[in-house]
Amino acid sequence: MHYKNVLKLTLTSLTLISLSGCAGGGLISPATPVAKKQTSQIPQWYLNPQSSDKINFYGVGTGASKDEAKINALNQVAAEISVSVSSSMEIQKRSSNNSYSKNIESNTKATIEKMKFTGVDIVKNEYIDGKFYTYLKVDKDTLFDARKKELDALYSDSVSSWENIVQSGGLEIIKSSDKIVTNISTMQTSLPILYAINSSFDDKSYRAKIDKLANNIEDAKANVLVKIVSKNAPNYANIVKKYISSAGINIANGNSINNSNLVTIEVDKQSKSKLVKSSDPRLKGASFADVIVTIKTIANNKVVAQNSIKVLNISKEGYESAVRKTAKFEREIKNKGIMNILLENYSK
Repeated sequence: MHYKNVLKLTLTSLTLISLSGCAGGGLISPATPVAKKQTSQIPQWYLNPQSSDKINFYGVGTGASKDEAKINALNQVAAEISVSVSSSMEIQKRSSNNSYSKNIESNTKATIEKMKFTGVDIVKNEYIDGKFYTYLKVDKDTLFDARKKELDALYSDSVSSWENIVQSGGLEIIKSSDKIVTNISTMQTSLPILYAINSSFDDKSYRAKIDKLANNIEDAKANVLVKIVSKNAPNYANIVKKYISSAGINIANGNSINNSNLVTIEVDKQSKSKLVKSSDPRLKGASFADVIVTIKTIANNKVVAQNSIKVLNISKEGYESAVRKTAKFEREIKNKGIMNILLENYSK
């Protein structure tokens, strides 16, 4: 049985499959016995490999070298895990409504492709007519323990980091929550893999803990308020407001707001007329304005980040009309990303 119907993983993506770090297996040692045969008879253990059981995954592979044969044998193990994961994904998708679950399936497959295998043991190697044939087994407990240890460490680090972020207040929640969200996605992709290796794994308990952390982040972000003020550039401030709102951040209304998670954004401008010589007839009679829009991010009555965007505006309706134009400024906001602009040179 060659698992023709399972996921075929590429040699390139699996070159990283722990040719370093395969506990119990590691690289195929030069001392590993290789039976050389000058015959076209393919080993029966390759044609009819042992099915995986409660203790081990089994895989066979062939290649131009021992390492290539080993990689292809591990491809087969990874493909078996992938099939098991896919069969349980529908249950997971139906049972989880968390927003972080949307991309779990594709992320999980990508994780399997890059998975490092531990507990690898070469059972047999044979060299027949210029090809190496490898038969190996992967200890399920060893593989499970290594991956669960990674999950536990990531969860512990994420919880600790989030506690520090929350204590720092609104701007830090905006700035740093994405890293924890990425960790959450990584943890969620690990759950179906761990369950595929060991069906007694309590994935529901872990999922509940991870979802709780995800919900805490969403709640905290919902409590962050951004107040936008401007003395001389209300049209530019409205563009900033538009993109902050589109990033899912709540905009504060009113002048007197008492909120420990309040972040204030000040938007101001400076402008001056500019003489531009051009032979383009379309620009004849046009006015040019050099406009510098300064955006300050303020938290706890302290300027913690500041950015300036410079644009050259053109109008045939006069200088003041050129100053008021916001199209180029908005293009800069869109291209750079509002959060990158608000948090550039951020300092607590």
